[in-house]
Amino acid sequence: MAFDWRLIDPIMSELRTPDPAWWERLGAITASTLLVSGGPSSHVTLESLERMRGLIPDCRLVTIADAGHRVHGTRPDEFAAVAGEFLGSG
Repeated sequence: MAFDWRLIDPIMSELRTPDPAWWERLGAITASTLLVSGGPSSHVTLESLERMRGLIPDCRLVTIADAGHRVHGTRPDEFAAVAGEFLGSG
């Protein structure tokens, strides 16, 4: 599978300086939402995830310690258990 490396710069730019309206639109999410943190080794900070959790009306935040950004690949069993529990609770 080929990867288009030209996407890296635009994606990283958006991640570093996202449109402020993005945060404002989180409150419009109507579905139950699960955020999974990989702990302090993830580049998505707990502070950002906590902020998201506070803005999304029905949102749960779970941390899988020492999993990093790719939680599903690093700790697949723990991720499957958390996601399975969330999906089964609806």
